[in-house]
Amino acid sequence: MIKRLLWPSLITLAAFALLTFLGLWQLERLQWKRALLADIHAGLSAPAAALPDEIVDPTSWNYRRVIVEGRFDHRSELYLNAIGPEGAPGYHVLTPLLRGEAMPVLINRGWIPLNAKTPGKRAAGQVTGPVTVHGVARVPPPVPWLAPAPDLDADLWFAVDLDAMRSAVGLPLAPLIVEADATPNPGGLPLGGQTRVNLPNNHLSYAITWFSLAVAVVVIYVVYARRRR
Repeated sequence: MIKRLLWPSLITLAAFALLTFLGLWQLERLQWKRALLADIHAGLSAPAAALPDEIVDPTSWNYRRVIVEGRFDHRSELYLNAIGPEGAPGYHVLTPLLRGEAMPVLINRGWIPLNAKTPGKRAAGQVTGPVTVHGVARVPPPVPWLAPAPDLDADLWFAVDLDAMRSAVGLPLAPLIVEADATPNPGGLPLGGQTRVNLPNNHLSYAITWFSLAVAVVVIYVVYARRRR
């Protein structure tokens, strides 16, 4: 009897331990996600702050409302593949903001449709002279390994890659970007206010799933052991 149940017992014990570990890990992830969302909410709710000349710790500015002044370098515009209102295809316009002796900052000025990629078709929005940008500072996430390589000839990008973008525009860009708020641009384009907080928090349901499977494994083992008597 004992020998017959040895391997089933070991397998059940290992499966139970693994499933319990996965459930506990998801609970840890739940706490981390809740803290992250709280930090994001606090940053977005706080008064806007002036972005410093030098940004030593970019993560401390992530999802914070900021104010930044300078002049747009429209000659160095980059275009990030993006979906706009009602699922329309288009681009986000990423434009370096020159700040004198301070670090240039890449500004996500907002969305444009495919047919407005040529700057001449939205000339009114190509603002010259000093500007003040209100927006949200963002530290770009790591570039997805499945993201297509940028089309440098067309200045078209599929992910924000600051290292590569520094090389493309020839500027020492700051280690974050600023997503401009919804203040209308002259001529209506680009459409600002593209900041999205899309962080699904499903860790509790995942934890319940793992713990339920752990219990199910034990129940199956008990039923099996009784039938083997």
